[in-house]
Amino acid sequence: MILETLKNSVGIAKRNYLLLLPTVVASLLVAGIVWISRGATTAPEDPTMVGEALGLSTLVGAGLGVSAVVAFIGGVIILLGHGMTVAMTHEAIRDGKTTLKSGFESAMQRVVGLVITAAVVGLLSTVGALLLILPGLIVAFLLMFAVVALIVDELGPIGALQRSVQAVIRHVGESFVVFLVLLALGVLFGFVAMILGLIPVVGNLLNVIIGGGYVALSSVLLVETYRSISESLPKPASESTGGTGPRQVSYSAETGAGSGTQGGAEQSGGRKKTQSKQTQQNQSRQGGGGATQGA
Repeated sequence: MILETLKNSVGIAKRNYLLLLPTVVASLLVAGIVWISRGATTAPEDPTMVGEALGLSTLVGAGLGVSAVVAFIGGVIILLGHGMTVAMTHEAIRDGKTTLKSGFESAMQRVVGLVITAAVVGLLSTVGALLLILPGLIVAFLLMFAVVALIVDELGPIGALQRSVQAVIRHVGESFVVFLVLLALGVLFGFVAMILGLIPVVGNLLNVIIGGGYVALSSVLLVETYRSISESLPKPASESTGGTGPRQVSYSAETGAGSGTQGGAEQSGGRKKTQSKQTQQNQSRQGGGGATQGA
């Protein structure tokens, strides 16, 4: 099954080249922002002049502040690119085609959930990595489908995390193979990036583009894998409204709606029968009273 999943993922990317654009463009934007921010935080040739005017602590604090802002903005941009690719892949599998507009709209609707989910996954993975690395890999493995579940199943952050753990545990074999494939691709792209890094300017630009392509292919593989294994999972019991929080919905819509309609019809029919009986009784009483008066 895993070979079929890999084959389908490559086929989806070939048929829908637009899937590669969001993460590549996001990577280029982040690289541009970082390059511009370096000019704002680079110390002048004679730092003593600035030190006398502003103080060394002020200069360092400003640099750290700019770096933090750049890191946050860059992370959100990369998340939007990842979210767009996930949404567009899901749409391409479901409808046979997709557009950048629909992917952007889906990602923007769930941007809050994306940020929260990514922050939780990143925090847990980092804490786990500090505990001799292995716990961090286990956390990353269990939560590998969190962003996909957030968008595909329209869940809130907590529901998406729970759904990912559920999917991995129930299909641990296939999930583990995909996780290893993603790690192997990461090592391969890292090796290529190291070589390209030896080339001034052009090598760095190619690294950014290839890195975006790696994220795109990883997203397609995760969506295709999740789609194949989620069919055997119980339907999620909640979905999110606009990415701000979960709301409870029934996924047995036909059954639920049918039961509700039938129940409503029975209640309505019962009320109508009761009203009809009361009307007949009133008419009978009136008729009896008229007959008595006539007599």
